[in-house]
Amino acid sequence: MRGVWARLRSLASALGRRSAFESELDEELRFHLELRTEDLIRRGLGVEEAARRARLELGGIEGWKEEAREARGLRLFDEIAQDLRVAWRTLVRWPGFSAVALSTLALGIGSATAIFGLVDAVLLRPLPYGAADGLVALWTRYTAESGEEHDFIPLSVPEYRDYRGATRALAGIAAFTTARLNLAGGDDAPDRVRVGLATADLFAVLRAEPLLGRTFRAGEDAAGAPCVVVLGHALWSQRLGSSERALGRMLRLDGEPCEVVGVMPPGFFFPDEEVRLWRPLALDRDRTLAEGRESHWLRAVGRLAAGAGPDRLDAELRRLAGAWRGAHPHHLGHFLVSRPFREEVVGDQRAALGLLFAAVSLMLLIICANVGNLLLARAEGRQREMAVRAALGAGRGRLARQLLTESLLMTISGGVLGLLVAAGLMALLGAGAAGTFPRAGGLALDARAIAFAATLVILAGALFGLLPQLHGADRRARVTLQLGGRGTTAHRRATRVRRLLVVAEIALSLAVVSAAALMARSHERLRRVDLGIERSGVLALDLALPETSYRDRARINGFYAPLRAAVVALPAVRSAGLVSDLPLRSLPGQDGFRVEGRPEPGPGEPSFDGGFVMATPGYFDTLGIPVLRGRGIAEGDVAGTPFVAVVDELAARRYWPDADPVGRRIRYYDEDAPWLTIVGVVGTVRYGSPREDPRPTVYVPHAQAPRGGFYTGRAMTLVVRAEASPASLVAPIRAAAGRLDPSVPLTNVATVDEVVDRTTATLRTTTGLVGAFAVVSLLLGALGVYGILSYVVRTRTQEIGIRMALGEGAGAVRRSVLRQGLALAAAGVAIGGAAALVFGRLLTGLLFGISPHDPVTVGAATLVLVCVSLIASYLPARRATLIPPAIALRGG
Repeated sequence: MRGVWARLRSLASALGRRSAFESELDEELRFHLELRTEDLIRRGLGVEEAARRARLELGGIEGWKEEAREARGLRLFDEIAQDLRVAWRTLVRWPGFSAVALSTLALGIGSATAIFGLVDAVLLRPLPYGAADGLVALWTRYTAESGEEHDFIPLSVPEYRDYRGATRALAGIAAFTTARLNLAGGDDAPDRVRVGLATADLFAVLRAEPLLGRTFRAGEDAAGAPCVVVLGHALWSQRLGSSERALGRMLRLDGEPCEVVGVMPPGFFFPDEEVRLWRPLALDRDRTLAEGRESHWLRAVGRLAAGAGPDRLDAELRRLAGAWRGAHPHHLGHFLVSRPFREEVVGDQRAALGLLFAAVSLMLLIICANVGNLLLARAEGRQREMAVRAALGAGRGRLARQLLTESLLMTISGGVLGLLVAAGLMALLGAGAAGTFPRAGGLALDARAIAFAATLVILAGALFGLLPQLHGADRRARVTLQLGGRGTTAHRRATRVRRLLVVAEIALSLAVVSAAALMARSHERLRRVDLGIERSGVLALDLALPETSYRDRARINGFYAPLRAAVVALPAVRSAGLVSDLPLRSLPGQDGFRVEGRPEPGPGEPSFDGGFVMATPGYFDTLGIPVLRGRGIAEGDVAGTPFVAVVDELAARRYWPDADPVGRRIRYYDEDAPWLTIVGVVGTVRYGSPREDPRPTVYVPHAQAPRGGFYTGRAMTLVVRAEASPASLVAPIRAAAGRLDPSVPLTNVATVDEVVDRTTATLRTTTGLVGAFAVVSLLLGALGVYGILSYVVRTRTQEIGIRMALGEGAGAVRRSVLRQGLALAAAGVAIGGAAALVFGRLLTGLLFGISPHDPVTVGAATLVLVCVSLIASYLPARRATLIPPAIALRGG
């Protein structure tokens, strides 16, 4: 940056010296002219005659100026200034051309800059940790050898501790998980926030320093240690007013007092942007979770040691897995794996961002081809001007510099407008893509985006300035004066170049349109997936009871049972129920169980397992989940009655394929776990994602609480089916909950329709953006066809007049022009089909239920493009038949 300012100061100094030099030169010439005039007057000449004679004798003043300027090296400044004046007059003289060129350039540069800003924020910018490339995430993996397959699932505490004691490839390793806890204290009302729970060495492993205060100290993650918290910058600003006195303040997490010891800087997040604060994680707090090798709930992040790479780390993990396999049957086909932590942040968004950037790049190429076509057309109209300038002594380099100056002025103007477009698009993307793409919420025009736009401007300006030279604009100067610019070989060469540009536009348009069509069909298929629920007209609200106030089951039931009764009694409510995991918003824990009368699966054999969901009466009715056999969860399924369970149809088919599961019993592996009698079978629900196949699910009555550990039942989601607008129920439900306990917040208020839509947000956002680029590309391709055929018709006006004068009908003329349009479309489609196949590879990870090379979709996109090209061809064809022959014979 310092070098740029130095060059700018040098240029300003040079311009200042030039101005002083011009003044001195004018003064010196005026002195010599006055001196000679006075001399001639003394010799007897009149004043006017003496002045005229002096001017004649000192003739060529401008030539002297030029020689003086060349001697001082200032002629270049004059020529540049002259070129800029000519370029500006050219833009003003061709307002239609300028408007089209500037608007299309602004659209292309602005769109490309906005998408670059999104890609830069998500993929290119460094993570907010020290030496972030050295961070890796640790997971466990199950292969088919274990009896089931999972790519990435959390670790158990014993696995984490085994590796922590054995590692040499990692300089440090920290364990963490996340949870939603009730937050009270500060200036705002109680809220439900996402909290990062981590071992005390987390921030040291991340090499992350606080803005205020400190991070965790050794020992603060021990069981029974006083609670301390580190706040995220946004929470500090919102709840504590950005006060430096926040340090030492007490907040309450689930009723437990916690001291604020630090505040992280803006932009810091871990492991994702939803986490608002961090507190130490006591691994020994629950003995069952701390000792259970099969309890997979813990994530880990590590930092590679100096000189260690991913290969050394993987080799170390394999050695440890081999030792585990001999000691623990659980580790048959089950082992630790690692991947770069950046992949944790980006997730599956890389493919979507790659597609967006590729689509906007193709659209920008189409725009460049379109503007290039316009420039070639204008160059044809300026042949005589260029020929005259060449005849007056302008050399090839001088003409090239003039054209380059004009194109740079045009692209710079388009780039400035493009920055305004980019700023607007970034604001829209930041609002629409927050929560869909990581780090997209703060998207704004910055120096990196401006530098990207400037690069596009320079490249486009250089391309457009050289394009007329590439097909010989300067070599046509003499023949243009002699032949009037018609019928030359150079004209035919220019026409071929313009046709090639149109073919390229059509080919690129087909690739973008095909991608948009595939994305649209994929999104539609994803929306039509049977989720197993009736989503319309249902409101969902999350509640969580603080552990300090609701330790025992009686108190928990004493809140939720009256709350459900109060909600059901509301006039606009048809039904209501509570569930521990709302479909498509929360994934239930997957746990194994015993089946009475069946031998337990051995090592490597598929286990009996499924999602464990706690629910109340009314849940199945509210979400429209059908009871296929037996019954659902009833009002009488409470503490003290026989333990029961309901399984879904998938579990019934998988584990009791030849029998009715109603009346059979299952039992979880928890200590002192009771036998559960299956009383019903319900429809299968997709809890994870519409993309994923559903897994077996077991439902148990919330009031019975047959299990401990994670399954406390304090955090539940209330689902309510409304008679009218679900939104009208929010206030009375809040009032009903407040009467029971005003400290319990209601959060994540949304309709189930909105919950489902969020699961397809990435695909929906990507489809919308690619679709917009496809529409623009399609219109630009049509404009290119229209422009080249209009040009052809104009240059063949005399020929058309002769043919019509000799009796050829209007239909034949139209067909002749249409054939040329179809030939361009056919060539573009042939090339674009191959481009679409290559482009389709970017869609592989995004599509659902459709191949990236689906012939129906690609064929439909091709048909649309051909039809649009025909429409664009028809207008010039029709215009050709409307030219009166007499006018056509005179050349138009």
